[in-house]
Amino acid sequence: MKANHKHYTLLILAIATTVVCIVAYITLYRTVRSQAAESGEMLRELALEDERKKHEQDIVSVYSKTASDREYIQNLVVSQSQIVKFIESVENIGHSSGSSVEFSNIEVENFSSADENSLAHFKGQVNVKGSWKNVMRALILIENMPYGLSVHNIKLAAVSSLSTDVLKTKDA
Repeated sequence: MKANHKHYTLLILAIATTVVCIVAYITLYRTVRSQAAESGEMLRELALEDERKKHEQDIVSVYSKTASDREYIQNLVVSQSQIVKFIESVENIGHSSGSSVEFSNIEVENFSSADENSLAHFKGQVNVKGSWKNVMRALILIENMPYGLSVHNIKLAAVSSLSTDVLKTKDA
């Protein structure tokens, strides 16, 4: 009797086809998985870039909206080159208030840098002579000057021989 061995050939062919299909499936699965990971990473990078651009636009918008405020704040600071102008403006308050204003005893602190834009504090003594009304007007004008200053150690004394009041104050 003759045995038919054709089914072994078909079985081997079926197993080989199954192995090839499994290898192809695993290869395609890994390829798709790596591309999906790369695609997800690219989408995250694009989202971060979009967020960065939006943040940059927000910052530019805030910067342009605050231009006048920054200029106003810059005008509150007296630079080294404007100290004389500041002292003259304090002394000119006397003309506006009808009193005599003298700025003296100027002390400069923290001007260690030669940079003109560096910040420092300076103190001075302001002597105001005049009537009570004029001295008070001068004090109000000094306090409301368009600079970042503070008024400390106010001393009032009546001068009996001249019948005027004296205001002594320290500016910082």
